[in-house]
Amino acid sequence: MQAVGPNPGTWREHFATLLAIAPQLYTPELAGAPFDEDFRHGLIQGLLVKRDPRLMEGILPQIVERLVSQDFKDQVVALHCIRMQEAIKLADPADAIGVETIRVNTAKITNACWEQFEAECRSLQPTYGTAVGADDRLGVALCVAQLLWHHLNRQDPGRFVEPRHSLLAAEYACAGVDLFDSDEQFNAYGLLTVTDQLQFPDAKPREPFDPRVGKHLTLDADGWTIQQLAALRRAGLIGSLAFRPRFNVGLRGRTSPNISLEAVERGPLFELSGLGEPRLSKLYSDDYDTLWVKSKPGDLTFEELMQEFVIEGDYIVTQVVHLQHVAVEGVELIHHIDHEFIYYTEAEYEARQLDPDQKGEARSRIKTFKADQSRIPFIRADGSCFLFELLARHFTSTDLLREYFGKVI
Repeated sequence: MQAVGPNPGTWREHFATLLAIAPQLYTPELAGAPFDEDFRHGLIQGLLVKRDPRLMEGILPQIVERLVSQDFKDQVVALHCIRMQEAIKLADPADAIGVETIRVNTAKITNACWEQFEAECRSLQPTYGTAVGADDRLGVALCVAQLLWHHLNRQDPGRFVEPRHSLLAAEYACAGVDLFDSDEQFNAYGLLTVTDQLQFPDAKPREPFDPRVGKHLTLDADGWTIQQLAALRRAGLIGSLAFRPRFNVGLRGRTSPNISLEAVERGPLFELSGLGEPRLSKLYSDDYDTLWVKSKPGDLTFEELMQEFVIEGDYIVTQVVHLQHVAVEGVELIHHIDHEFIYYTEAEYEARQLDPDQKGEARSRIKTFKADQSRIPFIRADGSCFLFELLARHFTSTDLLREYFGKVI
């Protein structure tokens, strides 16, 4: 079929109240409340379980009204294709499940049409219980609502969030900083004023460190623009400078208490001369996927946290590669290496975004391989890096791996 460009912009007004309440639902500790298990499968499913009128009397009936429009249905199919393309991107072509995911979703995209999407929605209707009753249209509308919600958050994150109800403003308030009272630019325009205290890392200028809260925030402008304008301000060529923050990303940068490094939002990159030193590195992609690397004497651990995380049953799944190394005649060799799938509850995974010592204990880990009593060189005789190639076979974001191993590949 000919893809029709998705246009969810007109739906922002319908989802406006949900955009405002989402940070509170997913960050309940801001209000001192426990995590609401009804939302463990996402915002739309949670509202369905609660029969929330914002969904049941607002969004779903509005979608049902539009199901008579072929243009609307074409846009929904286009959004569904984008979602399947994301699933293909995340699938591991070296894994049997990944191969099947790629095959099934590729076939669905090739034959994408409204009738196929509608049939999938109706097959899911029994899982919704009595919430949508016997009305097929409500089951289809619920699938559409989930697509629209995903796309609004994925394609334009933070730019349509109301600053006063945002996760970022709430986190600043928890740290004792009222941005609306202390920053005229923020109160008037939702822009954060640049001060001499705000620190812009050369490697990640979009993630300045704010000493008032002891953490990094994320800006909406591109890195080059931020660097250039900040430099002009320091040179006295700009009198007042302010940037729009990403309101729904929140603050980052809590470090582990047993790592003797400061604000290691981005730590050192891989080099053989630095092996064995206690280090913590955290790298971001443009989509805020993250690669964590923990190093201590004789030990390295890699874990990848994806924004589009993998879900199995009630668990969020990540991958970890752990290795131990030893120097033999002046050459560092890997003498143990293993790969595991780690299972987190949603609350554990939220905590893991900031805390490198947060463990996934929702169920037992599953190990896929383990090599012991080994003498594997980090760098082969032909100059290639064994560890980089192994990680690239398992982790999704090869760009982050290339950045981390950039000095040796």
